[in-house]
This record gives sequence, C-alpha cells and structure tokens, in this order.
Amino acid sequence: MTSVARLATLLGELRNPAFRKLWLAQIVSEIGDWAARLALTTLIYERTGSAAWAALMAISSLLPMLGPGQLLASFADGMDRRVILVAADGVRTVIFLVLAVAPLSTLALLCLSVAAGLATVPFEAARSAATLDVTPPERLPAAMALGQATQSLALVVGWAAGGLLLALLGASGALAVNAASFVLSALFLVRLPSLRPQVTDTGSAPQRVSALGRLKAAFAAIAADSLVRRAAAVAVFAVGPATAVETLVVPYVGRAWPTSPSLAAVILTGGAVADLLLTVLISGNRPPEALLRIAAWCAAAPAALAMVLFSTGAASLGALGFVVSAMSLTAIAPASAALAPRLPATLRASSFTVLATALTLMQVTLSTGGGAVADRAGDPTAARWLLVLPLVVGVAALLRPVRVPVAVPVAVAVPVAVPDPA
Repeated sequence: MTSVARLATLLGELRNPAFRKLWLAQIVSEIGDWAARLALTTLIYERTGSAAWAALMAISSLLPMLGPGQLLASFADGMDRRVILVAADGVRTVIFLVLAVAPLSTLALLCLSVAAGLATVPFEAARSAATLDVTPPERLPAAMALGQATQSLALVVGWAAGGLLLALLGASGALAVNAASFVLSALFLVRLPSLRPQVTDTGSAPQRVSALGRLKAAFAAIAADSLVRRAAAVAVFAVGPATAVETLVVPYVGRAWPTSPSLAAVILTGGAVADLLLTVLISGNRPPEALLRIAAWCAAAPAALAMVLFSTGAASLGALGFVVSAMSLTAIAPASAALAPRLPATLRASSFTVLATALTLMQVTLSTGGGAVADRAGDPTAARWLLVLPLVVGVAALLRPVRVPVAVPVAVAVPVAVPDPA
C-alpha cells in the first residue's frame, strides 16, 4: 500500500459524523493537555531543581487510574457515554482555569493536576468505548490507527505549542489555553447522538452489575484471551518505560543546556514527529498475530538504538536518544488494533480501564523511580535502565508469538471467562 493510499485509508472514517466529532474532540483536548503538561513540568523543575519532582508532576494526571478513577470509568458501561464525556470536559475546564489564574504552592499544583486526572479517566474510557460503538467492525482497524496517529500528532503540536506558549505567555497562558481546549471539545461532543451501551447478544438480557463487578468481569475477559494478554503486555512494557524516559527531557535540558530551556520542547517535538511517522506507516489491516509481531518490533528496536545513543556520553547524542526512544510509544497502535475488537462490547469501557490501569501503574512506578535514579546517577543512566524493559518484552514476544488464533469473545452483559490453553 502506497503512502497516499495508507493516508486515505486512515482518514476514511472521518466521513462518519459521530466518529468525526469524537476525533475533533480528541485532537483539540490532547493538544492543550500536552502544552499544559510541559508548562507544569517546567514550572515544577524551576522551583525544585529535581528530576523526581518534575517526573511526578508529568505523570500526576495518571495517578487517579490507581484508585477511584477506575470505578468512575466503569460507569461508562452503564450510562450514556456522551454525558460522561461532556461532564468530564466541564470539570477539567474549571480546574485548569484555577491553575491558570490562582497563585498556588507546588503541592497545590500537584493536587489540582491529580484532580484533573480524576476527570480524565472516565473521559478516556468513554471515548475509547464510544469509538468502537460508532465504528463498523470492518473499519475499526483504520479508526484505531487514526486515533493513535492523532495522539501522536497532538504530541507534536502540543509540545511545540507548549514551548511557544511558555516563551510568549508563560505557564499561566499555556494552562489557560488548555482550559479553552476542553470547552471546544465539549462543544463537539454535546452534538453526538445518545451513546448508551448496547447488548448485541439477543439471548442475554442486561444485568445490573456494580462498578467493581464490571471491572472484575472485564479483567476475566482479558485474562481469558491469550492474544489480548500478550498484546497488552507489549503495549504496557513499551509505553510505560518510554513515557518515563520522556519525563527526563526537561531535567536533561536543564542540566546540559541551562540557558536554553526551550530545547526541551524541540526534543519532545522531535520524538513525537518520529512516533507519528512510524504510526502512519504501520498498516492496521493485518491479522492480529501479525499486528502483535509489529508491536514487538516497535517496542524493541527503538529501545536498543536509544540505549546505544545514551551510552555515548555526548549531550547531543543523548538528546537524539530521547527522540529515538519515543518511537517505542508506537507499539501501542498495532497492539491496540490487535486486541480492541476482541473486547466484549458491553464491557469495553471497563476493559479499557483495566488495561489503562496496568499501563498507568507502569508509568507512575517507572517515572518516579527513573527521576530518583536520574537525580543520583544522571539522566542518561536512568534512561538506559528504563529502556531495558521494552527491549526484553519485545524480543520475548518475537520469540514466542501467538500461534493458534483464539475465538473472539461474544458480546454479552457479563462474560464468563473461558480458560485459554495458550
């Protein structure tokens, strides 16, 4: 498939009005998010001079996924997803307006960032589930690939815009722009049709299940499918370490080029561009087993090259190492395309929440740990240790691929886990 044909396939689903609204909301809110994250991380590093504190701020919005956010997200399987999406945007608008205009302590900044993340968890679960709801099955791989490419594009624009806003308006300006992005996102989403979860198995009647019960059922469904398990493992062990390495960019620039803090935005933008280009080149119209192998290569190859660059000791090559390591983030696109269609229709939001929880735990643990190592042993050393994980899991997935296809789970109200011999 040529690059032009690949791009046409990716953009084809934008003819679907409901999908287009979800896509527009995603791109505007994520651009604002990344700009705001750069502003907050830079602000905290300037106050504390600590890579550990900067990393904690960078992943603070993810912390709710390790607690009450999971239960909130599960409600996206029992309520109109449109209501959840618009309400979450409203909450985040208010929080970022406060961050933009109020003089706050470092601890208060961190707490409000966590609060914004608490609203983001149900938003992302509902948006992921809604994407599957409004997309015909035969066009789902292209839609999933476009979603990942959009996230990569938002990274490119968000990091670049964040650096520009910091230079022109300061941190408060970047935070105010993020608040405005949530308003625009809500304006797109409020025009969606009702998106109540539908039961497609006529032989099964919906059952009233608690939030915890839905999460348990989703976990059981994921555990029962070996392909989903392995694809999820590759995504988690690629994206988690790559995100942790990303949080070291601001401290690295602060130490290597203390008079040029805007270089952090350049490095982060470069990594996002590399991730975007690789994402666009990967075709999602492949068998799940092939997609899993592609995800494994995306995890292992950039990690190996980046480790070499970080080992040289040259500041410029270390900066290039950050750009290369960001390409491991691409693994989530083929991994998601492999596992998403196999998730039970009535537990999609809860399933995404379970998977996101595993990823968040990895991101939080590695980012805080990596920041602590960087403060003691240097940023390149911390980055090298972090990248061992995607290298190992990628090689392991290539050496032990899924050989026997597993039946796609049937969409029922509460699926029963069937043991998988693989």
